[in-house]
Amino acid sequence: MEPKEVVIIIVMALIGLIVLILAILYFKHKKIVIDNSALYEKIQLINRKYSFDYSIKPVLSFSQVCKSKRGLENFDFEKNLQKIIADNLTYYQHIINNLRNNSKLWVAYNDEYRSIESYSTQESIKDVKLSFKIFNWHEKLLYKSLILKKPTTAISVKYVATYTSPAGKNSYKLDKNFSHCQFESLLNEIVDRIREKELKEKEKEQRRIEREQRYDKVRKEKNMQKREDRLAEKEALYGSIETRERSLERREDRLAEKEALYGSIEIRERALGRREDRLAEKEEAYGSVESWERHLAKREETLSRREETLSRREEEFLVATRGHIYAVSDSPIPVEVEQPKSETREEALSTWSKMKRLKKAYDNGEITYEEYNEKRKNLL
Repeated sequence: MEPKEVVIIIVMALIGLIVLILAILYFKHKKIVIDNSALYEKIQLINRKYSFDYSIKPVLSFSQVCKSKRGLENFDFEKNLQKIIADNLTYYQHIINNLRNNSKLWVAYNDEYRSIESYSTQESIKDVKLSFKIFNWHEKLLYKSLILKKPTTAISVKYVATYTSPAGKNSYKLDKNFSHCQFESLLNEIVDRIREKELKEKEKEQRRIEREQRYDKVRKEKNMQKREDRLAEKEALYGSIETRERSLERREDRLAEKEALYGSIEIRERALGRREDRLAEKEEAYGSVESWERHLAKREETLSRREETLSRREEEFLVATRGHIYAVSDSPIPVEVEQPKSETREEALSTWSKMKRLKKAYDNGEITYEEYNEKRKNLL
């Protein structure tokens, strides 16, 4: 090995050693500055305070393959971009909102970062085992290196439309760029159209609800009118609620009287049942109620005629008896005539009066027809 090569190796080794020593010293001094610098603490606090969305790319790219050259020439970039935005409206609204938030926060962050107080003074680091010059140099490096990267605050759109001939020999391409303002304007137009459509649908729904409410109101009014008419009819029929209540009270009183008379509704029903049974028996005996009544009427008529005949005979008998007595008493010749006993006359009168009393008792329902007929036969 030649002496020249040895010298080069030694020089390179020395340079490497120096670099290594400097690197060790750099990181050691940097750690000392980080541990003792108030500026570093303030930068860290500010950086933790703000959060940016770094996922948004500054350029949005879209492409479209046309089916023909004429289609490429007539390609409407703006219309197709609006369709892309409408199909993913929520996503692009989220991007625009995050861009606005990035822009707003970056202005506030930049102002606050630049307003940090000056670097450490010699007095503030007198206890640090590091020269002020080196300490200050490291602080400046930290101040420049620790500032956050500026996030995307605006985007641009690049839309490319292409067409390739069937044989693949010819290719054509058209492109158009949209600025952030143009992109946001297209998005706002879509949002406005959607809101306008929703507003129209809401107004339509509101009108439908109002129509239903008006219909319900009219229907309720008609029902109320019908109800009032029915109430008016009932009031006209019963006079009034009070009259109807009084009528019900009188009805309850009559029912109470009837219940007191018959004992209870059950007793009355049993009495009616027995009465119906008796009527059924009589109907079986006489064929029917009408025929039975006609039969009774004939019998009563016959009995009445017999009573009249008997009454007339009794009166004739009494008249004849009195005439015979008076004729005998006026005769000059004393004739012994057997005087009618007073008991016979009294007996005749008693029979006649008994017949009347018997007829009256039967008419009043005090005795049955069978009893009346039996007693009449005994008297006759």
